[in-house]
Amino acid sequence: MTDPDDQQVLMAEVAVDHDQPLELTIARDDKTGLYDATAGGRQVGGLTFEDDGDRVVLVAVSVLPQFRGQGAATQLIRHVLDDLRGQGRTATVLCPIVRTFIDKHTEYQDVVDRAHPGVVKVAPR
Repeated sequence: MTDPDDQQVLMAEVAVDHDQPLELTIARDDKTGLYDATAGGRQVGGLTFEDDGDRVVLVAVSVLPQFRGQGAATQLIRHVLDDLRGQGRTATVLCPIVRTFIDKHTEYQDVVDRAHPGVVKVAPR
């Protein structure tokens, strides 16, 4: 689980747009339940998930400290939501970082499962 202070850093990161984000390669691993993000062959972070039929539960985003503030979390979340949309699937959002991203980028509201949205609002700290 992500430390609350780490969550705050990543929520701040996904709430802004980045001019020159990292060039990431993102791969989905169904066995481990992880969207794995790498840059230059080095792991940058990941987003853990659980399959639940037509929807996917988005559990937690993590980005290594040295890659924070460079748009990695934003790219990772955008990729995951685009992937789910392309599959015709919805998401239950348990991760407050993903929820913050969706609140900022409302064009992704359609990916959130209406019956099981998960976190609907992140409480201010």
